[in-house]
Amino acid sequence: MKNEIFFILSGEHPTLPKAEVKAVLEAENFSGEILETLQRLIICSCYDGEKWSEKIGERSGMCKISGIKIFESSFDLKEIANCIQEAKLEAILKPKETFAVRIINLTNEKINRLQLERLLGSLIIKKISELKVNLENPDKTILGILIKDRFLLGIETYQKPKGSIAERSPKKRPVTHAATMKPKLARCMVNLSRAQSKKLFLDPFCGVGGLLIEAGLIGCKLIGCDIKLSMVKGALKNLLFFGLIPEGLFQADARHLPFNSISSIATDPPYGTSATTLKIPLKILLKDFLFEALKVLEPGGFICLASPKDVKVEEIGEKVGFKLIEKHEIYIHKKLTREIVVLRKNC
Repeated sequence: MKNEIFFILSGEHPTLPKAEVKAVLEAENFSGEILETLQRLIICSCYDGEKWSEKIGERSGMCKISGIKIFESSFDLKEIANCIQEAKLEAILKPKETFAVRIINLTNEKINRLQLERLLGSLIIKKISELKVNLENPDKTILGILIKDRFLLGIETYQKPKGSIAERSPKKRPVTHAATMKPKLARCMVNLSRAQSKKLFLDPFCGVGGLLIEAGLIGCKLIGCDIKLSMVKGALKNLLFFGLIPEGLFQADARHLPFNSISSIATDPPYGTSATTLKIPLKILLKDFLFEALKVLEPGGFICLASPKDVKVEEIGEKVGFKLIEKHEIYIHKKLTREIVVLRKNC
């Protein structure tokens, strides 16, 4: 049966959360279609909706909640009540199950969230009388989503566990480094590289392994290298801390990679005061690295990398022979705006 599924995105960046979910859909060979993309909501149509909504929601770093749509209406209480009465809720909520209603307001309008949750809950119980409310640990969670003048009712299939990202904080790893990327952005970059489970993922400036950890947690085979042996040793300790065993970690120069046939690359080359380029001008380093990356990356493969905006790494990549797919800006401070750039090798 075909379903409409949805992904509720974090609001921490104007473009990255949407781009990440779309990249994950592509990487996972999603068989459905994207129906609508809003600032904090993506709606798709597909078969096996429960499987897809859970799989994509769990993998995406910036997706907070995913679920299956039950119905959509205008934000009119009478119309919502009629839709609840007509909806086939019995196929979703079984007698004696517990449930809770949660309102997610994606508009700028102020609403009485608690009052609306209670109203929807009472209408659902009126339709299926043997249901019980459990606000702490329900069997099923019904979501009421407000989108401008529209209202969407759905059932939650996945919610990112509280603290799950904080558990992977660089501070909690055996080896730390000031330049290590935070796990949510690292996961996003891995996903933007269209990394796939059981295929080779490379970080050629791996540092102490932040990107490799995120790639390993989605099932990639891991290859990493760094010019500094201390970093390579630190990356290995951190990977083993998360139960991840790499295919290989090397002390190597990213401009002269000792392997070939890599499926995807995500990396954060050194460019700040906490990192070093070993006195090589950054633009030259990136040009030489991207030329090498073009050789080792499989045809059609993606590379996602971070760089200062004024370096214009996308132009360097295009001159080398990559195709620019997308770029996103992240303001760090007055003197640094970071770009997240996605490039693709032609098939």
